[in-house]
Parts: sequence; structure tokens; C-alpha cells
Amino acid sequence: LVGGFLTMTQSWFYVIIFDDNRLLMNNAFGLGWSISTEFFFYLAYLGLIFLFLQLRTRRATAIAWVVFAAAAFWFFLECKIHLAGIGALAQQYVPNYVSPEQNQASSFIRWLFYYSPYSRICEFILGCLTAQLYLQTSDRPIADLEQKWAKRALWSAIAVLAAIGFFFISKRPLPIVHDYLKFLHQNFVCAIPIAIVIFCVARYETRFSDFLCNARMVLLGEMSYSIYAVHTWTLRIFLRDPSNLSLSEGADAAARIVLGIALTLVLSTATYRLIEIPGRAKLRRFFAVAMARTMGSAAANTRGNRASPARDCAVAVSSLLMFAGVILACQLRR
Repeated sequence: LVGGFLTMTQSWFYVIIFDDNRLLMNNAFGLGWSISTEFFFYLAYLGLIFLFLQLRTRRATAIAWVVFAAAAFWFFLECKIHLAGIGALAQQYVPNYVSPEQNQASSFIRWLFYYSPYSRICEFILGCLTAQLYLQTSDRPIADLEQKWAKRALWSAIAVLAAIGFFFISKRPLPIVHDYLKFLHQNFVCAIPIAIVIFCVARYETRFSDFLCNARMVLLGEMSYSIYAVHTWTLRIFLRDPSNLSLSEGADAAARIVLGIALTLVLSTATYRLIEIPGRAKLRRFFAVAMARTMGSAAANTRGNRASPARDCAVAVSSLLMFAGVILACQLRR
């Protein structure tokens, strides 16, 4: 338990440690699974970056974006269709396998498609491709036609996100859509529209961009992880058993919602300013020095001084293979 949290690998492996079918990562600070999963992305990026750098034109990056987005979405659709078979196969080889019927939160299927970095990395890769496309277009003037289509793409993506929310909450009028969204919301269904929103907001001036650039909205975005980290404790204080709806009960519920949000924002502001900002600054200084000692100055690693594409690909493949070897070794030791 301690080793998994200290190395930030608790979400990398499916480990049940108690008789009540509790996952290793759900003990201590349960929300830390997201840090563990993101840590996996950072390590994988050391190899992936060389592949992204091969996309030297906007057209190549846009094609890669579309192909990857379509392939990943199709992959998860196929996983949903064959979910029973995946569970049956895993049951034969995974120690302490827990089915969704036994415990949904600790089931292998839930871990594989929601908590584990192996499925969530598809969102990360799509985000990297989006960032690569933005960098390649950031210095390009925006034509009127491009601005017009960008607005359409932005509002279409927002509409898709709203539709996803509607069909996920309500089983009607299309129960089969709800069934698929119940699975796909764990991993990739929102990735494509969110990537479109991020790109459009970053590159184009729109009313929605102006709204998100508001100082308060920016601060909430900066504090988002602190809000995520404290909300499970702050909101518990205001939980009550269900009761019949009445004017007094409705007023009480509204007051608890307001107080819950207020307390969450107060405490998350404190953790953000007292823990997150100083911790981030120290980590950045540490890694900046380490990177400079290992790879030299930033000027020595500019595009003009980089090695050949063939060497880049070789480094990427070798880095990913070494990373996979470390994971396999950890799994075999367990």
C-alpha cells in the first residue's frame, strides 16, 4: 500500500487488498488515483514526444488528429460491444478478479476502462495532438472563413457535450444511447468535443473564449485540482437522508448547496495557495535543473539542432519499450 502511493503507481495495477473487494488505490487518499494515472502519462510522454515531433506540418497533424480520434472512438465502441468477453477473459488470468455484479466500484472492468492509465492515455494523446496543431497554427493569420468555421465547430462541440449530458442522465428517449454512454463516459466519449473546444478557445476570439478568459474563471481553472481534492470531505457535511419535497425541505436543500460550494471554494483556495503553488514551483525548479544537466541547455535542443527523424523514431520506440519493460517487471514482482 505504502509503496504504491510513494511511487505513484497505485492505479497502474489491479490489486485487491481486502476481503471486502477494495482496490489498493481506494485506500488512504482515494482520489490520488488521478495523480498516479497522470504520472504514467508524463513518463510515456518521454517516448511519445519524438513521435509528435515527426508531424511537421499542419496538414499532417490534422490528419493524425482525425485518424487517431476516429480509431480510439471505434476501439472503445468495440470494447463496449465485447465487454462480456473481455470480462470472461480477464477472469481467467487476473488474480482476485471482481465482476461488476459483485462490486461495480472495485470491478476489473471499472478499473481497466476508468481508473487505469492504459485506456485513459487515449485522451492524453489526443490532447497532445491538439496542442501540436495549435503550436503549428499559432503564428498563422486567421482568415474570415476560418473564423466562421471555427465558431461553428466550437458551438457544435458544446452542443455535443450538452447532448451527451442529457442522454447520460436520462434513459429516455433512447435507452441504448444511455447504455453506451454509461460505458464511454468513463474514457473517451467527451475527449473529441473537449479537444475541439480547447483548440477553438485557444486560437480564436469568441464570446465563449472571452467568458473563459475572465479572471475568476481562470482562477477556478487553476484551482480545479484543489477543488477536486477537497470536495469529497466538504460536501459530506451537508448530506442528508432523502425526504419528501416541500417548501421547507427545498429551501434547506438550496441552502446546503450554497454552503457546500462556499466551503469547498474557501478550503480549496487555501490548499491551492499554501500547498499547490509552492509545491509546483519547487518541482519545476528541480526538474529544470535535472533536465539541463541531462540534456543540456534549451538552445542546444532546438529544432535546427535536433537529430535525424530516424534517430528520433528509434529513441521513441526504445523509450516506450523500456517504459513497458518497467511496468511488466513491476507486475511480475507483484
